Amino acid sequence: MPGQAHELAVILPCGAVLAARAIVPTRISFPAAAFVAVTLTVLAAIAPLASAATVPPVRPFMGPVTTWLEAHGLRYGIANYQLAASGTLQTGDRVQIRTVDLRKTIPGFGRQPVTSDYNVEPSWYNPSLHGATFVIADPRAGYPVAIFERAFGRPAATHTVGSYTVLIYRTNLLRLLTRWPLRN
Repeated sequence: MPGQAHELAVILPCGAVLAARAIVPTRISFPAAAFVAVTLTVLAAIAPLASAATVPPVRPFMGPVTTWLEAHGLRYGIANYQLAASGTLQTGDRVQIRTVDLRKTIPGFGRQPVTSDYNVEPSWYNPSLHGATFVIADPRAGYPVAIFERAFGRPAATHTVGSYTVLIYRTNLLRLLTRWPLRN
């Protein structure tokens, strides 16, 4: 994604080397010209860093939701990949959100939440080890409340936090979650 800080660490040195090869002749005979070339190179390297330093820090997009979950004692739940990964990371594992995908598993039933098979540890979905009691619904990402209510029933409580909806259940959702891939 453009504008990420980690891009600068790779692009800046590569760009400096390529610029030096293209601009600086094989041999500079005048010391003043060498000084100008080095000065311009240093300025070209510092300008993007100075510009980046003036940009305000990015606020974590899951910040309000994870803060709310922690404040309400919710520690283990499910959501789509982006919310699960960033929410778990932002809380330092104090709140663990596990990934679910939406798949058509039963003809005519529509999409339903299933365990993810991408970048996961199978034990995360083991209901004897963990108890998932909340869902973060994100209609903008294609994970609407209705799909989760159809799969898990009516929640004990529903809260809107920012642009997300947190569904709280009194049962372990891992027991109700369909395993993917489906096994015969």
